[in-house]
Amino acid sequence: MTTQARIIAAALALLLFGAGLWFGMVLERPKTARAELALANEQARYARAEADARRRTLAAEREGARLAVQLQIIEAARARRGEERDREIAKLAVGRPCLSADLTRLLNESAAAGARVSANTGGANRTDGRFATDTDVGQWIDGARRQYDLCRGRLDAVRQWQTTQLNTGE
Repeated sequence: MTTQARIIAAALALLLFGAGLWFGMVLERPKTARAELALANEQARYARAEADARRRTLAAEREGARLAVQLQIIEAARARRGEERDREIAKLAVGRPCLSADLTRLLNESAAAGARVSANTGGANRTDGRFATDTDVGQWIDGARRQYDLCRGRLDAVRQWQTTQLNTGE
């Protein structure tokens, strides 16, 4: 084969190689475009889902804040009523011995989290603290009731928030 024939063969091979690449790219363009479109659609779907989740989170936070303020108002009103009841108990109880020293000691030993029958918080007949007076017992009972009401109110607020979230599908 002559040099000129080799050059023509090499040029033809390069031309065919180039044509093959060009046809390959032309044939791949629709596939690439479809893949890019699918990727863009997927990214848009994720962006919508993220925006929706952000909206739901903000709505839940707003509702939680609203319920927290409502709970604070209720708790403040309960605290005022409790103070009024403490004053009434102090007026109505006479401070006479009600629980013996042994029973008071037993109740104080088994009391949980520091909830103790106080040692004579006041009253008409102050004693040396060896027993609980009717004033002490009345205030302890009222304090326990207030703690129960406080806990119940907080649980009700949590239930209300949860119900709101379930009803709105969030």
